[in-house]
Parts: sequence; structure tokens; C-alpha cells
Amino acid sequence: LLNGHILVSARGKGGMLVQCGAQAGAEAASHPGVATMTMRGREMAGFVWVDDDQLETDDALQHWIAIAERYVAKLKEK
Repeated sequence: LLNGHILVSARGKGGMLVQCGAQAGAEAASHPGVATMTMRGREMAGFVWVDDDQLETDDALQHWIAIAERYVAKLKEK
């Protein structure tokens, strides 16, 4: 969390949820192994799911965390 907002979240099945905003999310979802997050059949604009194979290196993991930090830092604190 940053200022009460989700940055990233991992789950047991692998992969990582990243909050990145609608514009960055649409761009990110065009890459292999990245998709718009869907919850209960509804797309969650501004969140993407990044598959495990896209997170295999420290640099790759830090890349996605940095995207989330840049976006969330601009949001009003909760």
C-alpha cells in the first residue's frame, strides 16, 4: 500500500496485481503475459495482472512496482 492505495498484490497461484491507471493499464495489457484484471467477470480499469513469467528477474519486478508507485503517488491519500 501507498497512502492507503494498493500498489501491487501477489496471490498463491502466482503472478501479481499492479495498479497503474487506465491509460498505462491499456498499454501494459497489450504486452504478452499482461492482462487487464478481471474480478467477478468485470474488468477493473487501472489494474493489470502480470503473469509469473514476466516477473522472473529483480529488474522486471522493480519495473512493475515502479509503474504502480508513479501512478499511486498522484492519488489523493485515503
